[in-house]
Amino acid sequence: MPLSRLLLMVTCAMLLACTQSDLTRREALLDQQVVIERVNAWQGTMNNARIDSLLTFYHQEPNLKVMWADGRRTEGWEPTEQAIRDLYGSIQYMNFVISELEVQVLARGIAQATFRHSTDVVGRDNRRLPVASGHGLLIWMKDQDQKVWKIHTADLAVTPPATN
Repeated sequence: MPLSRLLLMVTCAMLLACTQSDLTRREALLDQQVVIERVNAWQGTMNNARIDSLLTFYHQEPNLKVMWADGRRTEGWEPTEQAIRDLYGSIQYMNFVISELEVQVLARGIAQATFRHSTDVVGRDNRRLPVASGHGLLIWMKDQDQKVWKIHTADLAVTPPATN
C-alpha cells in the first residue's frame, strides 16, 4: 500500500475518532432520546395539519434541503415553507405513519433519523389518493440559538407500486 494512501486512511480514522470522542455515551443517548421525541412530535404535527407549528421543526435557513415524496426538491427556507403551505392547502386529511424508526447521533449537534413510512391522503375534492409507502431520512441539527433539534435535510422517498 502506498504511503500516501496509508497516511490518508490514518488521518481519516483520527478525524473520525476526534469528532466522536467529544460526545460521551451518556450525552449521545440523551440526544438520541430527544431526537426520537422530536421525530414523533413532527409526525403528530404533520397529521394534525398544524402548519405554523410544523414550520418550527425546520431550520429556517438557505441550506435547508427537502426532497418530497413526489420527487420535487426544495432548497432554502422560503421554497420549503411554500411547499408545505401548498401541500396542506391541497389536502383535507393526511395520515403519515412512521415505523422502524432508528436514530443515530453522528456527532455533537448532528443526528440522523431513518424510518419507513406510509401516507394516506384525502384531497380537498374528497378523492382518496393511493396509499404510499417508502423510506425517510431526516438529518437533524441542534439550533445553537434556541437549543432545539431542527430538520436540516429531509428525504421522503416513495416505493413504486409492484407491477405484476
